[in-house]
Amino acid sequence: MSTHNRTYKHINLKYIYDMAGGEDDVAASILKEYTSKMPLVMSNLNNAVIAGDYEGVNFAAHKLKSSFEYLGITELAALMIEIENVCKIKYGIKWVAANLNTIKSVYETASMEIEQELVFLEG
Repeated sequence: MSTHNRTYKHINLKYIYDMAGGEDDVAASILKEYTSKMPLVMSNLNNAVIAGDYEGVNFAAHKLKSSFEYLGITELAALMIEIENVCKIKYGIKWVAANLNTIKSVYETASMEIEQELVFLEG
């Protein structure tokens, strides 16, 4: 049973560990499930922004928001809420595009942190 006490720059896995009941194999399974799906959704977000597709951007942002919240990536979860709001009024795709590099950078670092956690859990 894990005593999660590691800290990271972008992720906070308290919610995941609560869901897993402290069981390392369950926590690892949850993390793998999220991380296996996120690259496609990130790609969908990028493609929708390039295409100026507010509906596609909103759909991807909504999916990512939930994942980021579960993984404790609060800065990106908050940004996804702002993106959803932009999509509701169908104005601001350039603002979303301007934030893509930040989103990608934080996402990549958070993904590395999750991989580090998986090494700990599976090691």
